[in-house]
Amino acid sequence: MHFRKVVVEVDSLEALRFISKGSKDHDSLGLVLHIRELCERQWSVSFQHIHREGNRAADRLAKLTNCEMLDTRVYYAPPPRLFLFYRPI
Repeated sequence: MHFRKVVVEVDSLEALRFISKGSKDHDSLGLVLHIRELCERQWSVSFQHIHREGNRAADRLAKLTNCEMLDTRVYYAPPPRLFLFYRPI
């Protein structure tokens, strides 16, 4: 897959600030620098803030993973465990 335009929806204003402006005092500085490095590749990346309620699936995925795991995971279909926590609005 070759994406040329990517829109990243972020439900944390603090994370969005760190990515766009940076901070030397943040615990996740290495991750922020890696995100910036990815943004400099040959594609157009834009970030937009959304409310957590609008990002429920991603929020659940984040809760399913171990916060100490920093390796990349690619899902081609939603993991079945995601639906254990899903409740329609």
